[in-house]
Amino acid sequence: MNNKRLITAFIVVFLFTFLYIAEAGLSNVEKGVFELEHIGMQIHAVEIEMSMYLAQEDKDSPNYDKGVSIKPAKKVVADLNVIKADLSALSLPQEINEFKPQLDGVVDKLIGIYGTVAKKGKIDLEKEFGSFWVMVDEYNKNLKLKIDSFVKIPKDFKEVNLLEVESGYFENQQDKEKFQSADRLIEEKKYVEASLILQELLSRYKDTQAEGSIVVRLADCAGLGSDAVYDKLGGFEYVLNMLDQFVSKKNYSPQIKRIYLQWRTLKHESENGMSNWSGIPNNKYIKVLWELAQAMEQYVDAHPDDNWARLQLLLLMDTPLIERWPQNYPYGSSVALDHYSLWGLEGF
Repeated sequence: MNNKRLITAFIVVFLFTFLYIAEAGLSNVEKGVFELEHIGMQIHAVEIEMSMYLAQEDKDSPNYDKGVSIKPAKKVVADLNVIKADLSALSLPQEINEFKPQLDGVVDKLIGIYGTVAKKGKIDLEKEFGSFWVMVDEYNKNLKLKIDSFVKIPKDFKEVNLLEVESGYFENQQDKEKFQSADRLIEEKKYVEASLILQELLSRYKDTQAEGSIVVRLADCAGLGSDAVYDKLGGFEYVLNMLDQFVSKKNYSPQIKRIYLQWRTLKHESENGMSNWSGIPNNKYIKVLWELAQAMEQYVDAHPDDNWARLQLLLLMDTPLIERWPQNYPYGSSVALDHYSLWGLEGF
């Protein structure tokens, strides 16, 4: 199989095209596009997982196992039929309703490939996947054109002083200064000192708007610091549990995209590692992302002038799935890149 082709971006609409100064909440068209992308993520997750089994059918694979893809293919066909039913039940605005049958055709094509995988050789599968990716590219192109036709992009979007915004979540000047001091200490790479301040603040600001701003920095202290930071915080389990608890609340944070990526990265490394032969439970991650996105939609509707919140929603929905890379690649899956994007080489 052409693994490189199979791990390229799937039905991902570049939602940065939605970045504009809003005077109202999200439109039905925007929400509809998010629904379509949610469906696309689920389809992509199926393709990513099946690519591992199909790769094992290759005689040149170190994990060669003839016929290994047959059983999982039956499961993913069932999964795709559920996705197909969800797509059918989706109610979209007239402006983008034409994309339902297009996406349905993409699902049907994939069902056809996996449903008869036992009868196909390598060359036949490559041909079918070639036509499948043509359909995907056409779908992406058409949807992108539709978005561009009715969305205005401003040229004067101003940067937000995020630290100033987050400092405003604290009740008094003393706590604001503590928070800002911790932020400076992180910049100075004094992660132990910063984490001690942040832990004390977290003990008093759980379930407030400040919680996410504290949590994201504590996770950064752990990711960027040495083992001494984890020891001070109470170990890796403390950090992951802290992120678990926050994302489960589905509360707004101006750093929700980063928090989600921190959570997913540490969760995956803890439970699955970075091997390209280990499981990649993207559906579990998609479920959490979608729940956060829906909570963000409600927040943006209630705060239509908060353009930073809108941007965070767009960035969250544009988060790529964890992908499996070819066997000779330096890393097994794209979670290694996520780790690097969060914490650089210091985090390894």
